[in-house]
Amino acid sequence: MEFNFIVAVIHGAIDHIWVLFLAALITFAILRWRKNNYSVGSSSLWVLFGALAFLAIVPNGFYTVFAPAVAETFGEVRNLPDYKALFTADVILVAIGFIGGAIFA
Repeated sequence: MEFNFIVAVIHGAIDHIWVLFLAALITFAILRWRKNNYSVGSSSLWVLFGALAFLAIVPNGFYTVFAPAVAETFGEVRNLPDYKALFTADVILVAIGFIGGAIFA
């Protein structure tokens, strides 16, 4: 069971590689803007963390907690992807994107 989870995380990370680049771009833009504009307080960091949390949670975190009701009514629950693995992959990719964007900023 754990091997299947790891494979699903790797597969989800490959499918959602765009999350890594988007998180790095958001981090780079906000930190660079904060560095160039000294009048911006800690609100830019709250915006950064909010945007990254939104990016990590929205695609698959919602489905981790609430499975799609349409699949339950049609009896296709076994055909659904492993949303826990996809959510884990999104969180890992956002964290790596944050580190990469912070390094280049």
